[in-house]
This record gives sequence, structure tokens and C-alpha cells, in this order.
Amino acid sequence: MKHICLIILIFVFCRPAQAQINLVPNPSFEDTIACPTNVAGQYGDQIYNLTNWFPAGNSPDYFNICSNLNVSIPFNYFGCQFPLSGNGYVGLYTSGNYPTQPNYREYVGVELNQSMVVGTKYYFKMAVCAAHSGSYTFFNSISNNMGIKLSSSHYESLNNPLIPDNLPTLNYDTIISDSINWKIINFSYVADSSYGYMYLGNFYDDTNTDTLICPGETFSYGAYYYIDYICISTDSLTCESVTGISDLNDSYNKFIVYPNPVTRELYFKNITTPIYIQLFDNVGREILNGNLNPHQPFVDLNELVPGVYFIELNYNKKRLIKIIKI
Repeated sequence: MKHICLIILIFVFCRPAQAQINLVPNPSFEDTIACPTNVAGQYGDQIYNLTNWFPAGNSPDYFNICSNLNVSIPFNYFGCQFPLSGNGYVGLYTSGNYPTQPNYREYVGVELNQSMVVGTKYYFKMAVCAAHSGSYTFFNSISNNMGIKLSSSHYESLNNPLIPDNLPTLNYDTIISDSINWKIINFSYVADSSYGYMYLGNFYDDTNTDTLICPGETFSYGAYYYIDYICISTDSLTCESVTGISDLNDSYNKFIVYPNPVTRELYFKNITTPIYIQLFDNVGREILNGNLNPHQPFVDLNELVPGVYFIELNYNKKRLIKIIKI
């Protein structure tokens, strides 16, 4: 009997600690029901192509590399950006200048994997990037107040939309201006209720939101931002596991592009058949195109101005995109 009790005590006190998890399902917008086909309609219909997520106010948008339309990646209606993690991200309108719709905002929401525990400290992370210079040229502003609202209530665009009430749970009050690099926002928070839902966006009205028009622009309907990789955990290290930017199509990593940065000739290794290539600048303008010859697998970029460019290889009806610097 003593031996049985000893075994039970060892099991209780020596079993491994429960692994910490990200409470946000589908945190980098990877799991899809279908590819997005357009910018969202009045009630954010394209967000329903994502599992778990839903439009919580007006018409947020969904972008994925699986789309070849104006919601593709990296080039889309609002700008040019690769995901921080995986193949997708969402986009939100965060400040407005619509004369008929003051305080217009867009929000996305998600039900957490489990409700928060009162008195427990949680760590939050989200990646945000300004979106402008796309073909949809009405959004030429940047703004502050990207935030999070926790709630026990389910809000949805069609029936019960969120509106800006100046009461975010957590808020980043600095204007985010970078449209090239992802801005990582970190928060910590001690739960004061057993919240089961999280919403993202700017929860302040126009009076309490700071905006700036981008340099070189004279008019803007407002500010628009991409959002990727959302994390909530009781362990701060859990939210450090961002996978980072990949080459988007891992199955095509046999194609090696070098050197990078390049000063003159850009070479392609393991090209065995003619492949159609396109070169774009950082705002999505096509600079050159043509078939890459496997017997002379290089292109001369000597006359291009220094900057960031995107090479797209079209192979077997699929796309491989590489970032290069000159």
C-alpha cells in the first residue's frame, strides 16, 4: 500500500507542466475555407473565407497568396506586403474622412480557444503594417490607436456591429508609418473578467485619433493597415514563435536566386526548362518580363535604380516570389 501511495505522489508532483498555448485560433490567418476573391462587401463577406474569424464592424478585408486578384499577396489593392507569418493577413480601415460616414471603422473578431481567467496575466502580440501606394489610391493616411478590445459579447458586422466608443482594452497610441516592415506591438494585461472574444482595430473616434497624410499626397479618405500573427498567452515566450517570412512556396525552393543583393547580373540555379519571369518594383509596377533560358539563366539588372524588387517565377501554373535588393 505504501508503494502505491508513493507512486501516486510521484505522478502528481513530477508530471510535466501543461504546455502554454496561443489562445487565438488561426492566429496568422492560414486556415481558409476558400481563397478571397475581392475586397470585402458591405458586411465583410470575405472574412468568412477564414476559419474562426468574423467581421465585427463594417467590411474588413482578407488577403492570401492563393488569390491572383486584387486581394493577392504581395501586390494587392492597398499596397505591397509579404505576410510576417505564413500566406495570409487581414486589412482594416482605421481612420476616416468619409463625409457621409463619420467615425467609420473596420473590425475583425475571433472567439478565443478558452475564456480568460480573472486575475491571470496575459501577454499579447500583433504585427501591423501601414498600407498605401496601392492601386486603390484613396487611402493615403497613417494613424494611431491600433488596439484590442476584449469582451464577453459576440459582435458581428451584419447584426450587432462594433462602433468606436473610446474604450479599448489595450491600445498603441503612436502613429505607425512603416509600410515596408511589420511593426510588432506587445501588450501585457491582467484579466478582470472571463473574456471569450477578442476584436482588433481602432476603437477611438475621429476626434481622439491622430492622422497624417502621407508625403506627396494631397487627399485621403483615411488610413488602412495590414494585420498578421495575433497571439495571447499566459507565457510570454509562446508569442515569440513567429515563423517569419518564407519564400511563400516552399516546394519551389529548388530555384536559387543569387547574389542578393545584386549589382549587375542576377543568376537562377536549377532552371531546367524555360520559365516565364516578371520583375516588379516595390509598388507593384512591372519593370521587365520574359522567358528565362536554362542555358543562360541570368538577367542583367545593371540599369535599375537601387531599391527593393520582387521576382516572380511562373512554373507549372504556380508562382514563386523572391525578394531581391539592388
